[in-house]
Amino acid sequence: MNDKSKPPPNSLEGWAETEAGLVRRAPPRYGDYWENARLFSWLLADFVKSVSVDREMFVRWLSQAKKHQALAVLSTARLHAVQASMDMRQVLESGAYAAYALANPAIDQNVILDDDGLIKKTASKPAYAWLDQNFPAASGQIKAIKDAINETFAHAYLQNTHQNFEWSGDGQMMETPFFDIEDDHLVKTRLWQIANIARGLLDLYYAVRKKHGGFVFRDDFEAIFRTLSQQNDALRDEMMATDRYKAAMATGAAKLSKAKV
Repeated sequence: MNDKSKPPPNSLEGWAETEAGLVRRAPPRYGDYWENARLFSWLLADFVKSVSVDREMFVRWLSQAKKHQALAVLSTARLHAVQASMDMRQVLESGAYAAYALANPAIDQNVILDDDGLIKKTASKPAYAWLDQNFPAASGQIKAIKDAINETFAHAYLQNTHQNFEWSGDGQMMETPFFDIEDDHLVKTRLWQIANIARGLLDLYYAVRKKHGGFVFRDDFEAIFRTLSQQNDALRDEMMATDRYKAAMATGAAKLSKAKV
């Protein structure tokens, strides 16, 4: 007998059910990589104890950064790599603007207005120029990750189709699954990176707040941040010790050597 209460697998409702299951099984499947990303997501959403009323722009941008960081974690667990990367671009941009707004809280410093006094666009050039001048290390890291996302995920890119395309039936049929073809190594790598980006933004806010004030950290922030950062470092070292990582680095080095010749 057919269960009419269960949605068809290839439908929005069916995919939503599958996604919920993928998130539930993420903790045992991805272990410490999931836990570190989950906890950094929580800390990014809850590191502020109190904030000055004049830091509205900081809070606005932070709301977007923490939302999309959480969505990136969930998208990774739900096997949507491109979506996760698009979310991470939002995290990087909103996160950078939040740092700028913390030091430059006036609304006319954060947006460019048209002749009618309406918001025309974000003051991105002043924000990035300020970040580059005052926190060059963080600025360089944000730019490098954004550039990598822009090159491979921000637009339609043929190489990404391998995640949703495969031959079956002895090469007689082409399959286009809704979910990415799962690769635990890549999922764990992506979870580590998402956590590491949240770590970088929190470290940046710590430095900006030390100079410009604007908010108060939760009382246990430093202890929690230190513990999660140590775990993040340990996961990085674990990844770099894998044969797959070493092989990828060797391949990259060989290509670079040929390019130089």
